[in-house]
Amino acid sequence: MKKRAFAILLAGVLAFTLSACSQTEDGGSEPESSAAASTTGTAVTTTEAPTTTTATTTTTVPETTTTTTTTTTQAQDDTWFSDAAFVGDSRTEGLILYTGLETEVFAEKGLNVRTALSSALFTLDGGGKGTAIDALRQKKPAKVYIMLGVNELGWGSSSIFQQEYGALVDAVRDAVPEAVIYVQSILPVTKAHSDAHSYQNKAKVDEFNGLIREMCTQKGVNYLKVEDAVMTSDGYLNPELAAEDGVHLNAAGCRAWLQYLREHHG
Repeated sequence: MKKRAFAILLAGVLAFTLSACSQTEDGGSEPESSAAASTTGTAVTTTEAPTTTTATTTTTVPETTTTTTTTTTQAQDDTWFSDAAFVGDSRTEGLILYTGLETEVFAEKGLNVRTALSSALFTLDGGGKGTAIDALRQKKPAKVYIMLGVNELGWGSSSIFQQEYGALVDAVRDAVPEAVIYVQSILPVTKAHSDAHSYQNKAKVDEFNGLIREMCTQKGVNYLKVEDAVMTSDGYLNPELAAEDGVHLNAAGCRAWLQYLREHHG
């Protein structure tokens, strides 16, 4: 996969998907809007967890146990990401589209911690399709940035989300044992979007981010609190950095996100 060709192809694909944002993926209860969405009324796909567990488990994680990366006094330039790979959903697609970052990208609209392990969505060298894990094993990046979770906010069990995210991190480590793993927090949604949704809201984002922090501590991987780059003082996505759907970031928001990544690394 040629990185620059990928960016051009991605821009074309996203432009096409803007007209299809209202379609539902994989039987999800709500569709996920395109990374570059500029129209209103679209929401991120959620996939129900196994129905055998219906209770939601809330875990409070002390800040002192959080695994974090250091903040540098001088930001890295974009060559820092030349040996990296990004795994994520349409928010990650938007990051690459709007910033023009040249790096390996294994991102797909609607991707979640389960399908990243099980769905053959990505073209491998030599032809054929593979999972995100297959692609990482083939490319062998030195750094892996993961952002997943917004599509899982509607799952019936938050504990299953944490378990499956942990399994994904284990699989990444097995595929590229020498790579540094950076798990990014789930980005917030705007207050207007939060107030209008029963599960895709600030309370659920905060709960799931607590579970991600806890998992990162257990696994000994880096946790990046990227929401700090784009949220307001009351913890919502800054409307000035948001696409009209209140979930995805606009170009300015993606640039702020990337700047955070430049400044936070181990």
